[in-house]
Amino acid sequence: MDNNIPARVEFMCETLIESIVRSGFRSDGNSEQVAPSDSTETQNLAFRFPLHVDRYEDTPSTIVSIPVPGEIDLEVHGHCAVARYDGVILAELELEGPAVSGLNLRTDNDGLQILVVRGQPGATRILVRTDDFRVVDRGVWDTASGWKSFAGDRDLWHLLEPAKTSSGMNRLFVVFSAIGDPYDFTYNYKSSISDVDSNRLYILDDFGARGSYYWLDHRDETIFHSVQAFILEFVRELDLSMTDVIFVGSSKGGTAAILHGVSLGVKEVWAGAPQYRVGDYLFGTDTSILNFMSGGSSVVERDWLNNRMQLALMEGETKTKIRVAVGSKDHHLPNHVQPLIVDTTRFGYESELIEVAGFPHAKIGELFGHYLTAKSHQLSSASLEDVLPHAFRWMSNDIQFMCWGALDQTLCVDMYCEDGAINRLPYTNDNEFIFAVPEKRQPVRFRVYKKSTKNSEITAFTTRWFFPQRKGRIVN
Repeated sequence: MDNNIPARVEFMCETLIESIVRSGFRSDGNSEQVAPSDSTETQNLAFRFPLHVDRYEDTPSTIVSIPVPGEIDLEVHGHCAVARYDGVILAELELEGPAVSGLNLRTDNDGLQILVVRGQPGATRILVRTDDFRVVDRGVWDTASGWKSFAGDRDLWHLLEPAKTSSGMNRLFVVFSAIGDPYDFTYNYKSSISDVDSNRLYILDDFGARGSYYWLDHRDETIFHSVQAFILEFVRELDLSMTDVIFVGSSKGGTAAILHGVSLGVKEVWAGAPQYRVGDYLFGTDTSILNFMSGGSSVVERDWLNNRMQLALMEGETKTKIRVAVGSKDHHLPNHVQPLIVDTTRFGYESELIEVAGFPHAKIGELFGHYLTAKSHQLSSASLEDVLPHAFRWMSNDIQFMCWGALDQTLCVDMYCEDGAINRLPYTNDNEFIFAVPEKRQPVRFRVYKKSTKNSEITAFTTRWFFPQRKGRIVN
């Protein structure tokens, strides 16, 4: 590293802080210096400045524009931003406070970048960290990564993976993310559908420190409306309609998929163990998200948020089909999924519940990943068969086929080779089936028969072809 970089970084950091203070965040005795550090690379301090704009004191919300030197690269999220200089992180900015706030990055008429801050005087503060950085680097700032920012009332990071064929261009999957670690704004299930011939759109939920269900900031729905506006515009640009769109996600992502799916009237929603009574879930797991979304963390805010998903279903487009996969050992089943299915039926939606034996909520990512892959390949092949989550693995001398049926099903599996050879395993309650590797390690596929223990009805589906893979690797 150039020996002059630390001094230059320090100078640019001072310049940025000065620009923040001049724009309306005052250091007139109300600023607080926090979190000193022993590092010598930067200023090694964090500063907290309250928003204090005299002429706007009587208004509930203020917009402040902070000019940012052109040498500084900004990666702006909903409520925090990473400032880089010559590839070196010089500072993180984070909005705090008990009121609606937000960050947007804009360019003025002279081509200068402006950090637009929405906040409430006396309540909104900006924390400037010059050490102990929090935001996980997911590469969205790198133009080569493919991530782009939609400039709306709330800016949205998104990534499109286009379909491989003209037929696939007629479909769009929109993927909503689950709750991650604080400041880790990322996506889910990219590998599960990476080879599916459809457009695949990933949107980050980077509001607050752990997301907002793509929905609320202190009861304000600007985030929700921005997501809706972006998706509508994106679908129009692809020359598609909502009947060509499927929303997917698990846990928080499943909730968001249902919320936005029924509001926009998409063709289907595929959700894995979603939270339906969101207030109950956050009240017991992370009150910081509850506080960010509803403005508090008491039973009052819990109950208020609990009712919001039911209201969304009541006001939604009942033409949207809702498919839910959940494990029998998942506490979401009685607390969220079953009440959800009851209400979808009551309000006139077509819904489907797949309750898979086993799988606690901690393993919903594994279950839903298999389900998502199976359903998306079925859609691409135009098959009308009702598939189950399944996966496949080449071993040294064996082939391991895994398929997870519902609680009331026993399964029988046939393995087909390219030359037509068949090997059958009889009905069982197990979900693992072992076959001998065929001669010449030919590609294989499986025909799965599902027999209901309730009425002896038998249905079946056929998987796609699986080709020889590296030993021990699981293939969806």
